[in-house]
Amino acid sequence: MSKEIKLLSIFCVSLIIILMLSTTIIQFFRADEYAKNDWNMRSTYKEFGVERGSILVQNGNSLKEVAKSVPVDDAYKFQRVYSDTNYSPVTGYFSIINKSDRGIEYALDDELSGNIDELAITNLVDLATGKTTRGADVVLTLDDKLQAAAMQGLKDSGFKGAVVAVEPSTGKILSLASYPNADYSNFASHNAATASEAYTQTVNDSDAPMINRATDSLLPPGSTFKIMTTTAALETGEYTPDTSVESPLTYILPNTATYLPNYAGGNCSASNGVETLSRALQMSCNTTFAILGNKLGSTKMKKQADQFAIGDALSIADGQKGGSFSVVKSVFPENAAPDRLAMDAIGQAEVKITPLQDCLLSAAVANNGKIMKPYLVDRIQQQDATILRKTSPTVLKTAMSEKSSQYLRDMMSKVVSQGTASSARISGVQVAGKTGTAENASDMLPHSWFTGFAPSDSDTSAKIAISVVLENAANNSNPATVLAQKLLKTYLTEHA
Repeated sequence: MSKEIKLLSIFCVSLIIILMLSTTIIQFFRADEYAKNDWNMRSTYKEFGVERGSILVQNGNSLKEVAKSVPVDDAYKFQRVYSDTNYSPVTGYFSIINKSDRGIEYALDDELSGNIDELAITNLVDLATGKTTRGADVVLTLDDKLQAAAMQGLKDSGFKGAVVAVEPSTGKILSLASYPNADYSNFASHNAATASEAYTQTVNDSDAPMINRATDSLLPPGSTFKIMTTTAALETGEYTPDTSVESPLTYILPNTATYLPNYAGGNCSASNGVETLSRALQMSCNTTFAILGNKLGSTKMKKQADQFAIGDALSIADGQKGGSFSVVKSVFPENAAPDRLAMDAIGQAEVKITPLQDCLLSAAVANNGKIMKPYLVDRIQQQDATILRKTSPTVLKTAMSEKSSQYLRDMMSKVVSQGTASSARISGVQVAGKTGTAENASDMLPHSWFTGFAPSDSDTSAKIAISVVLENAANNSNPATVLAQKLLKTYLTEHA
């Protein structure tokens, strides 16, 4: 054999070996990478060729579909349909241009697409019989009437804001509303140009409708945070609701020349500079809680914040294979300087929390001091209602003793019956609550907050805890309290 033929043979064999190696790498080692590549349309067609499960909510004694897949005559086979924009902050979207990055569509993608252990056998049978695979349905904990009222109330207010409501004894989320909200109908279009344009326009909207303000907005909570400061004091065992506390008209912040007044002058003690702890909360005396925060000290205040799960990484929905509907971590600073700690104690300075976290302040009081893990998914089920998985309530944290919670239940009830939250009163129902007016920028109006629960009489279990925030809405009034009262009344009437 000539030298040239030998070289040609070696070259050809080398090409075959390289081809075999490259094919092995592509088909075996990098198969998953290529399958998930956005440019792999076969993967996209396969994914959209599955009848995705529905997302449903409680509507009285029945279930209502708020997201579903319907058959269509195109390459994708199924079209995702969102029938109620009240749920866009919760559902998220499922799109051919970028799949999903938020909400239940993202967190429970495997459940909705049927890629979970509980459906493995069903999927094999469907494959063998040629039947179209169908994903599992996700049944949410949300109350349809309350969610609709919350979204309409936010819209009617004319302000950006959020509403969160939970069942204190279980952690079940009853409402998760954020306004302005997006319309994801065109995100689900099978026309790539239409879907892409809808996504771009919504992302660039100056009102940021894709932000879920209930779970992702970190805001100063203002005086609603005095619930936490009061708890820290009660938990020392040195304070009761009747303990006399300092309540001057103004307070000079430590190591500064800055005067802290009570909000709008406040209806706090002027004659002798003393109030009971209960009345100081009732009238929301800034000076009292600023002084109290410094007396308790940074260590005790931070410990109490931790017991309220402030700073914890929370998720309100978890998929079997790692997806989650996460909540932004709320913030309480460590080792704050005395002047900043005074402001932290009244919900200003470095304290920032989400509306969901604010709701947990009230839920803990309503549930004898225990915070139940908030959850958004009641169950995963098949189309015939066979339950595959159901959420069981679990304790997240013990925020306070039962004794402290009973003290606070009475104190917060007086805030509504005799104090700053009188707009939350409901005839025939005892309501507990706390208002908040949170300064946030020198050229903007404060945020308006309310957090509370009902019923709040000591021999009745609270059915609902709620928090409402309206951004830059407080102008010598607290419209968040007015909206909260309407929503509490809506839910309690429905569940009488």
